[in-house]
Amino acid sequence: SSSGKLLHSENFARRSGLLFINEIFVAEQENDGKKRIGFALDKQIDRFYLKEKFKNDVSFEEAVSYAVSVIGGLSEAEGKEDEQIVALAAEDRAVALVLDKLKQQAEQGEQKFVLLPLSEGAGQVSIIESIKTADSVIIFVRPRKTELEDILRYLEMIQELRKPVLGLVSIEEIL
Repeated sequence: SSSGKLLHSENFARRSGLLFINEIFVAEQENDGKKRIGFALDKQIDRFYLKEKFKNDVSFEEAVSYAVSVIGGLSEAEGKEDEQIVALAAEDRAVALVLDKLKQQAEQGEQKFVLLPLSEGAGQVSIIESIKTADSVIIFVRPRKTELEDILRYLEMIQELRKPVLGLVSIEEIL
């Protein structure tokens, strides 16, 4: 069931007034879930849902490079050197992989921002403290996995703390 889950991240970003930075596809990790009876059916549904996206798919490296350049451009527009950006994201392998690669490419390139990973499991108080000390925020979502309620709660916190949201990055895990 996808009740209460974010289904279309680009559409959500547009309706919320957020910049949709990019959609990044990550190869799915081998796991024991493939032994489940419904796994094949789940994968067929995912492939059907994602088939249009695969037609225009770019490589993982290209997608990350594009996201880094957009984030770098947005942080330059803010006018701060080494801007501290909090990454609000779910705790999972795909998000961790993307965050690591974004940080690595930002450090290697001439980008002037520092990405601070922060997980949902960090607790509401530490999330608020991290947002307070940061210059801006980027929200990372997993379509069909991220709860809409969580995103809306983050947006409320960010608005109350008067921090700019640079945008939203969608991360899809594919087979």
